Amino acid sequence: QPPPATPPQASSSSAQPNADAVLARAGIKRGDGYKDLNAMLASQTPPDTQPPLEPQGILADVPMETQNNIEQVLIAFASLALTFFLTCGGAIVADTYILLTKAAVPQGVVDTINKLTPLFTPSLGIVLLGSISLGLFKQAQFSDPKQSLVYREDSD
Repeated sequence: QPPPATPPQASSSSAQPNADAVLARAGIKRGDGYKDLNAMLASQTPPDTQPPLEPQGILADVPMETQNNIEQVLIAFASLALTFFLTCGGAIVADTYILLTKAAVPQGVVDTINKLTPLFTPSLGIVLLGSISLGLFKQAQFSDPKQSLVYREDSD
């Protein structure tokens, strides 16, 4: 049986032609970016590495003043949607009261009740949309490690 074949030992001088051949086969020509390739191959040290990037939240580039404005708009939207939802619910209660008591009510009130009653269910969807939007925004704010938006209570 023949002895096992051992791979030839590559010296630092033979590593350079191999690197050039590999780069040439890949269609890469030696340029300014490869000035230190010989030194790197000869010393067998890794190139300079940068420190890892710190994690950033999705709102890291948005100024805090803008975030406050966005939050105020979302709170106003959710509040108005909830108010409209409750108003539609009140219209349903008023309509039921009018039907049960057969009370005489001005035609304008009846028309308003008839317009608000069918909007009750869609308005619930709008309330949920506003609430979810505000919750997602606050989650994005709290998940940013650079912001100091952490809930704390003062101890007495």
